[in-house]
Amino acid sequence: MIILIATTLLFCKVSGDLSNSLNTSPGTGPGIIFPQDLQAIDDEVKNSLFHAEQEIAYLLSIPVDERNENNTIIRLEEILTKMDLSLLKYRALARLYPDKDLQNAAFMATEKRNAFIRDIGLNDDLYHLIKEVSPKSEYGRWLHAQEIKFFSSNGAGLTAEKRRELVSLHQRLESLQNQHLKNIRENRPVTENIDILSETLILRNKIATLLGYPAWTDYKADMQGWEMNSTGISSLLNEITPLVKEWVKPLVDELLQIKQTKNPGESFIYDYEVETLIASSNSETHPHEREFSLPFHQVISRSLSLISCLLGVRTEQITNSSLYSPGVLLFRVSDEKTCESLGWFYLDLRDREEKPAEWMTVMITGDGSKECSGGGDVNLSGKPAPVFIVSGIVDESKGHPQFGKEEYTLLFHELGHVYTRILSESGWSAQAPETLPVELTEASSHLFEYLAWTPEFLCIMTAPDGMDSARKDCKTSEESAMNGPFSPRHLWSLGRDMVISNLEYQLMNTSGNISFGEIYSGIFTDITGAEVTDEGGYLLRHPHFTGDNAGMYWIYPAGRLYGALIYSKFADNGFFNQTTWSEFSDLILMPDGRAIGAEDRVKKFLDMDNISIHEVVKKKPDLTEKDLAFIPDCIIRTYPLA
Repeated sequence: MIILIATTLLFCKVSGDLSNSLNTSPGTGPGIIFPQDLQAIDDEVKNSLFHAEQEIAYLLSIPVDERNENNTIIRLEEILTKMDLSLLKYRALARLYPDKDLQNAAFMATEKRNAFIRDIGLNDDLYHLIKEVSPKSEYGRWLHAQEIKFFSSNGAGLTAEKRRELVSLHQRLESLQNQHLKNIRENRPVTENIDILSETLILRNKIATLLGYPAWTDYKADMQGWEMNSTGISSLLNEITPLVKEWVKPLVDELLQIKQTKNPGESFIYDYEVETLIASSNSETHPHEREFSLPFHQVISRSLSLISCLLGVRTEQITNSSLYSPGVLLFRVSDEKTCESLGWFYLDLRDREEKPAEWMTVMITGDGSKECSGGGDVNLSGKPAPVFIVSGIVDESKGHPQFGKEEYTLLFHELGHVYTRILSESGWSAQAPETLPVELTEASSHLFEYLAWTPEFLCIMTAPDGMDSARKDCKTSEESAMNGPFSPRHLWSLGRDMVISNLEYQLMNTSGNISFGEIYSGIFTDITGAEVTDEGGYLLRHPHFTGDNAGMYWIYPAGRLYGALIYSKFADNGFFNQTTWSEFSDLILMPDGRAIGAEDRVKKFLDMDNISIHEVVKKKPDLTEKDLAFIPDCIIRTYPLA
């Protein structure tokens, strides 16, 4: 929704063509077109904006005594949603189109779309029209509140002078964000991005102040519908930062002891040494670790099959649909029983020029087919089925695509994102929609990342000869031990996320020039105990601090911790336990009373009054032995066909 923005599969043969080995459909996809030349992009942008303008003009012409919830409040949402079916995709395509000229055109399309949205938000006549209509239904009241919030965030109620200032601030902020992304693409010196970051911090706080918020984080929280404002985020960081210190500092101390065995005079661990020392320690502790490399189609097919089976959905590849680049795959996720679409995702994992290496999941909106054979445009909740792009790059150094350890982990992380978002957005049927708390979206992605390295998952993902070899011959203890949620690798990642979260919180509540390197170094050493050499320069090549996500890095350490808690129940009950998976869907993703917060959802799932992360860490279950005694029927039915 624009006002808020933001399996059953057959396993493929190891070397087979994905399209010939999965359930496929010649359907036309979610109705999104990807223009392949500059003129076509320009035409689509002009046509979409023209039609939206015409529709809004008609809406404004409705006589006062004929205006109602349907032809004003709901109609405005429909107009903007239809526009974004054409235009929202360009936000992602500005980085993913296979041609630099197309990327630049997508960049311009995004700017035009954003400018149009700003103009809508500044339309006094439209604001007063919406404000004066009294909604009757529960959905109408909810949507009315969202639309009023949208207009308020764009300056409704401000004086003309302050509104002009707000427009100027937003335009400058967007220009700087775009320049930052361009600098990242072109690998410009990080000093340029420090200057951009400093100016964006000033702009963000000016915007927040103009709109009546204490700080940018409060504004962001209200616009995104988070449970917590700036004060709540501060309390969360104050609560979990000491816990993370307790786990990460001993890890760094152990690494220092390892370093001192070769160089007794050393007294510090430096940031650049940590991952190398962890890898070296793993090699000594687990000397029989195998080279990890899996064929592309095997991983895609089996991962989608496993996830679909456990979540009770159907996933199929759509083979006759518009794509934005060669090598991109399109999948449709539907209800296993009714065939109604729950969502779609484009899987873009092949390398090409101008494509960023960063793995990401981006929502590009869209509609869906109601029936298996097509027709209709809504999912189970009665709203358009969401459409996502999952992008990343797999290894092709040997002449064919394959998954190494990092790519395998990142794939499950992003699939965790996309499936849980599809299910949580499709699961509500009430008139007033609810969304999954943002930190639980991240928790779910980490859950799947952890699950990918359990013996059970690994055996099915790697076994060459069907379920019999998965049961009898699979040896995965080395990989599982090194990749659990409390392994040194994950603890170090948690520590870095904690550093960045505290850094960002300070930055987002700062106005004026900053000493980025100094602030980063102090926080880094305080939390991890390691010494800093690069002063956080790598962070300036990432869009988080100046892009649309600025202010929300706190979700990453929170997500890791919640993900570990959820994982602990699967570790106790079995990773293929269907009752636990049903509880995950019912209590975490789609609980009754969708306004339930993240912590309360996790408490219910764990069946405990208080969440004790310490207790979970103490247990650290031994998962080196697989348990394939119980396999859901949907896995048994499909796996022997591999």
